[in-house]
Amino acid sequence: MRKYLFCLMALAIMLLSCSQQSQPEAEFSLSVSQIEASTDGGEYPVTVTSAVSWSAIIDSGEDWVALSATEGEGTADVILTTQPGKDYAIAYLTFTTGEESIMLTVVRRGEGAGNGTIQLSQTMIEAPAEGGDYEVEITSDVKWMVDKDVSWITVTPGVGSKNGKLSVSVALTESYSPTTGQITVYEVGASKENTVVLKVERQGIPFGSFAVSDSKKVIFSPGNLQYNRSQNIFRFAEHQYDYIGKANEQIEYSWNEGWIDLFGWGTSGYNDKYPYLCSKENVDYYYESDIAGTDYDWGQYNSISNDFYKDAGKGFWRTPTKDEIEYLVEKKSQSGLAGGIKITDLSSGYDYAGLVIIPDGVSLPDDLTLEPNKITDYTLQQFHRVQAMGAVFLPLMPGFRSGAEFTNAEGGGYWTATLQDDYSQAAYYFSPSFGKNFETIVSTGLSVRLVHDAE
Repeated sequence: MRKYLFCLMALAIMLLSCSQQSQPEAEFSLSVSQIEASTDGGEYPVTVTSAVSWSAIIDSGEDWVALSATEGEGTADVILTTQPGKDYAIAYLTFTTGEESIMLTVVRRGEGAGNGTIQLSQTMIEAPAEGGDYEVEITSDVKWMVDKDVSWITVTPGVGSKNGKLSVSVALTESYSPTTGQITVYEVGASKENTVVLKVERQGIPFGSFAVSDSKKVIFSPGNLQYNRSQNIFRFAEHQYDYIGKANEQIEYSWNEGWIDLFGWGTSGYNDKYPYLCSKENVDYYYESDIAGTDYDWGQYNSISNDFYKDAGKGFWRTPTKDEIEYLVEKKSQSGLAGGIKITDLSSGYDYAGLVIIPDGVSLPDDLTLEPNKITDYTLQQFHRVQAMGAVFLPLMPGFRSGAEFTNAEGGGYWTATLQDDYSQAAYYFSPSFGKNFETIVSTGLSVRLVHDAE
């Protein structure tokens, strides 16, 4: 019996100990979050609930509010005292434990214009593709905070009191489609339902026009042509500097679910001239005449679309001719609006070299240069600046495809729609390494950049 009682007592002590250990610490809280103060002044009790020491501060300059204690140990009752006044006033008190903080708002709704509102000097920012910096005036009689819903907008300051200015920075875009975001400004301690919204609309990268003859202008596709064999669809690369490289060797496998971007000449899929054709024999490719205006041209035979050109159907895109590329590059190079660049500091860790061409009616910024027959180093930011002006970038592939084999070598190029003659079985291609450079070949796999005629 004595042993039984001893066991019960031990169990009770153990349960009591566990209960005491598992009991949660008191939360940190205030008995009120907002006080409506009388214009006659008054005293208002506030209970601070805390398991640790706490402190409180009052907004600088708000001397019409006072606390009976600005620090304490654990839970305590303090008295908030307000001075009489007929004007509108608001004060913010911050209670903190060092790890947590709670704000108490005190409002005296007196006479005059003050009513706790926030107003902005404008409700819309319309930014170009290259972004920009903007200032927005805030008229307010309260403390306010700022939120934004996209990463490409930067706003300072993030918090302020009464009248002030917002500095808004809009980053340049990598998208050809417009993008939108918004900034919300709301009163600290109040419901976010009562906010002021500043909308930001940023244009997409413009599709610049380029003269390719004395009477014709074209617009380039947003990236190099890519093809997926398993889905039998074409698309454009996400970025102008994108290329696939060695993965093009999977062209020969029917099970390949990836993308390729190096094609034999005239392999649109028409008349059994498939994009995945990898023969090394010229006679296996179309070579009877130019592919311009025929179904052997990738853009003429196929419907190619992307996020911007959703409704671009068969015949919308086409391959430029040798004469068109020659005219374009020669004119732009003479005016300093075309030249080779190498893009560095990409997040992928790779460098990308190629040819940049500035569109008609656009001038190169004074701090940037392009030189024919020379490659100039560009940072990714500098490249994005000229791209946001509508510039075309033709990346120089680090190699080419011979049959199914990808060869790492300086070279590569872009097909034109032009055959050398009716007997050579060789088409002209353009190499963007140092400017205008035409060669003739058919069976090698090269890049394709399409255009459509400008209206």
